[in-house]
This record gives sequence, structure tokens and C-alpha cells, in this order.
Amino acid sequence: MNKHEEEFIAAMVDRISEQQAYALAQLERQLAQSFNGVLLKGASYAALPAAGIALGQGGDLMLARSPGCIVGLGLKELSGNLLNVNLHDGYDASAPVIAALRFNANVSITGPLSSNPGGVFFSTALFIEVAAGTGVLGGAVYLRGTD
Repeated sequence: MNKHEEEFIAAMVDRISEQQAYALAQLERQLAQSFNGVLLKGASYAALPAAGIALGQGGDLMLARSPGCIVGLGLKELSGNLLNVNLHDGYDASAPVIAALRFNANVSITGPLSSNPGGVFFSTALFIEVAAGTGVLGGAVYLRGTD
């Protein structure tokens, strides 16, 4: 075998290895979105506490503890007051804001968060913060690809 043939074979082996790694990563993503081996095509939901959340509220405001996508919202201001809400890619309010929402009194925001059909990706976790206002927020956020 000459040098060019050896280089060609080495390049083909590298390409096959890359394709195998890509296929394995794709399979892992699909399995992460499965239940008992059945691929889930819908979204799971993360519900807010039944009483809603308000400015300065402590407690667990984590909607997801692993990476995933926000594919929709079903949120409503419950008390008749204004409310500003931030969604953070991380474990607390110091994490980067990936969405800022403003609610007027008794108004809901439903549907997709983005025009991107894949949703809005968060790489660490999803934390919700009532950033300003005297309102109370209720409802759920629809997620895909989280644990």
C-alpha cells in the first residue's frame, strides 16, 4: 500500500468514527426524551405552586434541574396587579436571563415562547424569578428534554 492509500484509509476511519459519535449522541438525546423506552414527542410541564409565586418569595423556584427546551407557556397573573418575570438559565436569579415577561393585571401568556419550533434552549437549569411588581404568578411552563 502506498502513502496516499494509507492516508485515504486513515481519513475514512476518522470519518466513520465521527459519524458513529454523532449517531450515539443523537441516540442519547432521544433516550433522554423517552419513558420506558418510548420516545416522547410531546412536552412535560413544570407547574408553579398552586398559590402562585410573588416578589421576594423564597423556596424552590426551579422549574428544571437539567438542560432542556422551553416549548410553551401557560402563565397568568392571578391577583390583579402588574408583574415582571425573568426565566434564568441556571440555579438562581444570578444566572443569565433567557426570557423576560411582563404581565398586566389578570392577563395570561399562553403558547410558544419563541417562533423557533424547537423552543428556547437552556443549558444548565431553569429558574423562575418574579423580578418586579406586586402581582402573583400561576400556571405552568412546558418543557422538553429535561430530567
